[in-house]
This record gives sequence, structure tokens and C-alpha cells, in this order.
Amino acid sequence: MVAVSDSGPLMWLAEAGRVGLLKALFLEVVVPSEVYREVALEGLRLGFSDALAVEEAVKEGWIKVKAIDGEERGLSLRLAEGAREIHVGEAQAMALARGLGTVLLMDESCGRALAEALGVETRGTLYVALRIGLLGK
Repeated sequence: MVAVSDSGPLMWLAEAGRVGLLKALFLEVVVPSEVYREVALEGLRLGFSDALAVEEAVKEGWIKVKAIDGEERGLSLRLAEGAREIHVGEAQAMALARGLGTVLLMDESCGRALAEALGVETRGTLYVALRIGLLGK
């Protein structure tokens, strides 16, 4: 299964040294270009080690960066402009997951509620940890 990820799950898992859990659960993880910019490019500029882990996963090819265009771009712009709580990366992730018809990995409750209202199935970092069986070990 393919998943689209927002920045939160990527950063939390990478910071914990567990970003590879996503590879164990999903055939491919897709991130919109703004999420990549936030997590990897800006993170590397600021010296965050979690950014290195995400950048390595992109180089390995199991995290794919996708530019938002067409209908997805229009939807992401409307979401980012219409809901003050939603940032550009979150809006792009929602639009991309909707366009691909796949699950969205997102932790923020406002974003998850909006995504679900759009018909997008959401899961968070806790889901990943539970599926792999990390909790309680």
C-alpha cells in the first residue's frame, strides 16, 4: 500500500530513529514538495538530524517527493487559504492523498478532521508504532 505523509509523522519517527518503520508498513511513502522542503531541506539547513534520515530515505527511493499540480494544487490552495489552522504542507498532503486515493499520515487533529471530511482516511504516528508493535517493548 502507498501512503502520503505530512511532516509530523516523518519528523517524529526520524527523530526517534524509526523512520524505517514506514518502509516496513508501506510499499512507498509519498510526500508533497512542501513537506519535503519543511522536513528535509529546512531541517538540513537548521542542522536537525531527523532531516538526514528523511533525506536518506528519499535517496534510497522509498520516500518519493511529488510536486502538486492540477486539481490537487487548486484544492491545496483552497484548503490553505480557507482554514487558518492548516499550513501549506498539510494542505498539499491532504490534496495529494485525496488525488491518489490513499491513506494520509498526519498527527494534527484539525488537519485530520478536515482530511476525513474530504473523504481521506487518516492515520498518525501512533498507528505506525502500534502496527509494528513498538509500544510495550
